[in-house]
Amino acid sequence: MTADQALARVLDALEDAGIAYMIVGSWASGVHGEPRATQDTDVVVQASEGPFRGFLQMLGPDFYTPAKAWDALASGRATNVIHIETAVKVDLIPVRDRAYSRLEFSRRVSARMLGKLRPFASPEDALLSKLEWAQRGGGERHVEDAIGVASVQGEALDWAYVRQWGEVLGIGELVRRVEDAVRG
Repeated sequence: MTADQALARVLDALEDAGIAYMIVGSWASGVHGEPRATQDTDVVVQASEGPFRGFLQMLGPDFYTPAKAWDALASGRATNVIHIETAVKVDLIPVRDRAYSRLEFSRRVSARMLGKLRPFASPEDALLSKLEWAQRGGGERHVEDAIGVASVQGEALDWAYVRQWGEVLGIGELVRRVEDAVRG
């Protein structure tokens, strides 16, 4: 199995188990901006215990999952699944219990990935997420990813939404930095 096949298997299993999800992080910023290599795939999920356990059963023994994966998700913490042969790692992140995160999840958009339309964070939310990571000490590459999204999306980006939520999230200064970088 290739790395792409392993990732597709995880995403297909989420869908087959009826778990709502969206792809975020570098995959989302790459779809809406400038792609770059990434070590893992970040996926926000909205799951209940039964479907999640069904999802894990669908993956089977080819994947490693921490013993208390459901407990982590249920308590608002991330967990992961790792394809043993390829070392493909998918981080599963529960939808955060805050107004912005619920709105972000409701704004998912479809984009083609691994032969199918898959749900991704919107361009605006991919940009905001990258800036939140930068604010938390994630490094300059997250700001560069946000600039890539803004550059590719141009005026199609809902800047009023980005500015509004940037202020609410405490990253308004970073939003202004991105906007200045693309408007020169």
